Amino acid sequence: MAIQRRFFASGKLCRYINPMRMIKVLAAVIIAFYIFSFFHCGKKKEKQMNYIVTERGVNLPVYTDMPEGRGPFPVLVVAPGLGYNATLPLFSKIAEQCRSNGIICVRFEWGFFIKNISPSENYVNEKDDYNSAVKYAKNIPEADTTEIIIAGKSLGAFVALDYAVRHKDYKALILLTPPLHPPQPPYEIRKRFEGLDETNGGVAIIYGDKDPLCHPDKLKELLDKLRVKPTVYRLRGNHSFKGDTQLDTERNLEDAAMSVVGFVQKVCGQNKRH
Repeated sequence: MAIQRRFFASGKLCRYINPMRMIKVLAAVIIAFYIFSFFHCGKKKEKQMNYIVTERGVNLPVYTDMPEGRGPFPVLVVAPGLGYNATLPLFSKIAEQCRSNGIICVRFEWGFFIKNISPSENYVNEKDDYNSAVKYAKNIPEADTTEIIIAGKSLGAFVALDYAVRHKDYKALILLTPPLHPPQPPYEIRKRFEGLDETNGGVAIIYGDKDPLCHPDKLKELLDKLRVKPTVYRLRGNHSFKGDTQLDTERNLEDAAMSVVGFVQKVCGQNKRH
């Protein structure tokens, strides 16, 4: 038999109440409250996966990481590398840092990656892919279209730089681990990087100190020739910021992501606004 107690109110005998039932009801109310708070008050917006259609009719997966609030927010459009796709740790950490600091992050996959083929000659299709990603970013309702930051890693740096030379609708350019020269001697600097002098807005170069495609001496040689002087972040690690240990790699990736966000905040004046 359930244990029951009598309660008195205003001198009158109240109903018999089952304490265990009351505890269950109270627990259900508390759980419902926390579920409501999680989904409607405190839940961060996770990445949204959509598709964009390029001019040549190819469907590309695009991942959009949105910060909390109504905006408008700066937008980072970042292109992946040749073998380093958009969902790997570097880009995930960049997206996480962007989301936490009031920046929209748009990342996408190359058409050649989806089809498991080689990149196109002179990166014609990859330029189309990047153009499509920027157009998509501009149509995000919360986006501040005056603060578009274009970026790319490795092969993506080539394509982002090409976009920067041919367009003026962006605030700044970020080159992540740019393949400045071949990995073997004589390490001749690729001429396309001389196009940095034709870019509009700020420029950042972020690379690892053990990157075989971006030796510090060769980078300095390039910078000495340029009229535009990029902001340079020399971090630890190789071409993918890999370190000697897993912990080193995690730290290097965090440093890279924070460098990206720090530069975006600098050029967009977020430190003053927030």
